[in-house]
Amino acid sequence: MGVTFQISEYLQSGGCGDLYRGYRTDNGEQVVIKYLRDAHLPHARSNFERELRVLMTKTPGLVPVIAWDLRADPPFYVMPYLNVSLQAYAGKLTAPQLRAIVAHVATVLGRLHDRSISHGDIKPDNLLVSWDGTLRVADPIGNGVGCTVRFWEHAGGTPGYCAPEVRNGVPIHPAGDVYSLGATLYELSTGRKPQDGQDLDPGPDADRSPT
Repeated sequence: MGVTFQISEYLQSGGCGDLYRGYRTDNGEQVVIKYLRDAHLPHARSNFERELRVLMTKTPGLVPVIAWDLRADPPFYVMPYLNVSLQAYAGKLTAPQLRAIVAHVATVLGRLHDRSISHGDIKPDNLLVSWDGTLRVADPIGNGVGCTVRFWEHAGGTPGYCAPEVRNGVPIHPAGDVYSLGATLYELSTGRKPQDGQDLDPGPDADRSPT
């Protein structure tokens, strides 16, 4: 792609990919390089390519892609380094902040749904905050559970956040994204991770969020 990158440190591993922090050699910009870990598995490669295709729609609010190479061994793509995920703020957000987050993510999802694209893995870990406070949505069906076990083209998600019908094998769909957003709001409001099958009404716990 005309730009080279240098890896500086390992960050973490998800369901399908390994993440490394690095920098652009031309301007020093910090980036994250995501490598497909199980490139030898056709379904893993297919889902990695789908993830990249969704990000490359350049839908406002998604994490932008700087570079990629699907023919590399392993395949990878590069995105800006964003400071932290909303997971770090679960249970610590004010009511106005929660409303702003939900409105923003719902808007991004609406843009995807208008293109007949479902995200498939909305959760606090996939809502990233940049240094300037900009909120970005990452990993469309990227780091859901079971990449090497049960990932296929239209299934995915993470336990506790995916809709019951998706959990039971129904393809991902816009209503499932709405369910996942509700589960995400539950965690951001209460500081507790949702569990499969539970009532997501935070009840009295909603009053524990700062006002």
